[in-house]
Amino acid sequence: MPSEPFDPPRLTMARRLAGLGVGPLSERVGVDVEPFELGQAHPGAATLRDLARALDVPVAFFHPGRPRLHLDLARTSLPRGADRTAAALELLWEVLCEVRQHVDLPAARFGPPTFPTALAHRVRTAWGVPTGPLPGLIEHLEDQGVLVAYVPGTGCAAELPGHTVIGVVATMSQVELRWSVAEQFGHLLTGTGQASATAFAAELLLPADALTCAGRDPVELAAGFGVPMDRLVRRARGLGIRLRAVAGDALTVLNAEQSRNGAIRDGRLPVDEPSMLIEAARMAFADPVTELSATLRVPPRTVTGLLGIVPAVVGRHLTAVR
Repeated sequence: MPSEPFDPPRLTMARRLAGLGVGPLSERVGVDVEPFELGQAHPGAATLRDLARALDVPVAFFHPGRPRLHLDLARTSLPRGADRTAAALELLWEVLCEVRQHVDLPAARFGPPTFPTALAHRVRTAWGVPTGPLPGLIEHLEDQGVLVAYVPGTGCAAELPGHTVIGVVATMSQVELRWSVAEQFGHLLTGTGQASATAFAAELLLPADALTCAGRDPVELAAGFGVPMDRLVRRARGLGIRLRAVAGDALTVLNAEQSRNGAIRDGRLPVDEPSMLIEAARMAFADPVTELSATLRVPPRTVTGLLGIVPAVVGRHLTAVR
């Protein structure tokens, strides 16, 4: 009886998507999986079924034939050990390979790296919002061809073949998501480390001139600028701005207030959500989740997680391939 087709890197990808190490997966299926991933052994049909159950994928996920991305971590902002997010980026690239057969996705457009603060000013000016709160952060980015998509694990920025991607985590609050996106955009633009990315995000979302002229109520400022309370307090301290109630353990109190108060948690700006990918998928397929799930050989909820639950904004970024 012929053995089941098997592609070792697909097992590695499925394991990382599940957030499992080699040891824990081996314990679950009762056999050492490392030789399978290294291509030193071929799992039998029963073992493949056990692996599929343990990793929540169909057996067909392990079959060869899918396009493969060798992710260059040097072209991402991912820290070492972020295997789950890296695997999600590889799967996201497969989604993009399918979508772009039907839809033209725009290429990212931004200039060369420069000093973070000056760069933030330049970006704001180009977007027509030189100072004050910055609404529509993700919309601005997607209009510039940067794909913002949901990934598990940690926020990230990555240069994938043909696409510039910022990954966000679906469980983030609106203010956390905005700050994460701004930092990852900083990684893309500055090409340097975390300190420069944070400095860029601070000036992009909390420009010094606007913050200096604004009121001193931290609750009002956090809501108005759509930023996390702790980031606001750090920014104010860095600029030498005295805010009300920031002494002692006040930061803890303010963070708790932000979590309780929906107006603060969600901000007073329009909701920032990725839309380019789901828009493209809806243009490309009659039933994106079902069709992509079948093509990528993954459960529907995996596709749903990558696409996110966002409203369609038809025609803002994309044109159908003729």
